[in-house]
Amino acid sequence: MALWPLLFALVGLASAELEVVNQWNLFDFDIPYGYPTNENYSTSQSPSTGLEVGWDRLFLALPRFMPGAPLSLAFIPRNQPGGYEELSPKLQPYPSWDW
Repeated sequence: MALWPLLFALVGLASAELEVVNQWNLFDFDIPYGYPTNENYSTSQSPSTGLEVGWDRLFLALPRFMPGAPLSLAFIPRNQPGGYEELSPKLQPYPSWDW
């Protein structure tokens, strides 16, 4: 019973140290010039359903609910702490656009 106050205190301390690293209203993809795209596709049709933190990248799962989605697994480079270049970087395909 005495562990509950300790648990709540630790949860409070851990949540106070969170910071926003990246955020998006709509995803933007780093599509190469001349790459074939679907004109009917909208970025509002790509919800993210998963996130995995890798050693040097953050991976996002973007299921293809609608036809024309350019990718289903994307990544962004993971920068050094305090050195984030932009808040909403363009998503890169994993493993590449060739797939």
